[in-house]
Amino acid sequence: AQRVNLKLVLLGWQEQYRGNFQKLEAAREYVARLPPDDLVLFADAYDVLYVADEREIVRRYLEMQVDPSRVLFQAEKGCWPDWDMAFGRAFCRERYPPSRTLYRYLNSGVWMGRAAPAFELLTEMVAFTPGLDDQHVVSHMFVDAPERFALDYEARLFQSFQEEKGAVTAVAASDTSLASVRNVATNSSPLVLHFNGGSKKHFPKFKSHLLQGAVSRQPLCLAPNASVCTPSGALSLAQICGMKFTGVACT
Repeated sequence: AQRVNLKLVLLGWQEQYRGNFQKLEAAREYVARLPPDDLVLFADAYDVLYVADEREIVRRYLEMQVDPSRVLFQAEKGCWPDWDMAFGRAFCRERYPPSRTLYRYLNSGVWMGRAAPAFELLTEMVAFTPGLDDQHVVSHMFVDAPERFALDYEARLFQSFQEEKGAVTAVAASDTSLASVRNVATNSSPLVLHFNGGSKKHFPKFKSHLLQGAVSRQPLCLAPNASVCTPSGALSLAQICGMKFTGVACT
């Protein structure tokens, strides 16, 4: 995110972990303060990488012509957690809407939409999720009311790496463009990369790839005083990353 100058708001920093449903509560509380037509991008924290800045992400979203009454969610290949639950495989095979690609199932870790429909959806999710996995609840809501959702079946904006086996390739930086990725299966160049589930082993490789810098002959620079916003104020990267973060000199 710092590489592409994408300004994030970090939710839940230093809160005691009570379950994955906490992210829905935090997102709802934040979205409630936004104008109803504002666009909101939500993503999990430590297993997500960003390929492009805010302008490019918004441009891609608008190109997709998502119904403004719907919230766009990431799609993935795995049906988790239902696949490992009683009667869950029948739910995954028979009740889930079909997809024109291998990305059939909703992933609740990355979504984007207008603040008003997002708040309404989050309000219902929060009511159902205490003590339950958020993805389990959201998946069932999607199956029951698909008209309130959109899924990025072609990985045009969001890319899940769960069960990926080589379809997503690294594209090197050029003299005029950032390092990026390409999904050869869907012929797309996703901008938000999510290394969910068992795909976290691929995170270091793609992080190193994206940190090549802005252009091929220009190394990344990251000022030691760089910061990230939170609902209660700014945090320096040094506070978040600890002693490991020293910054990279900008020349």
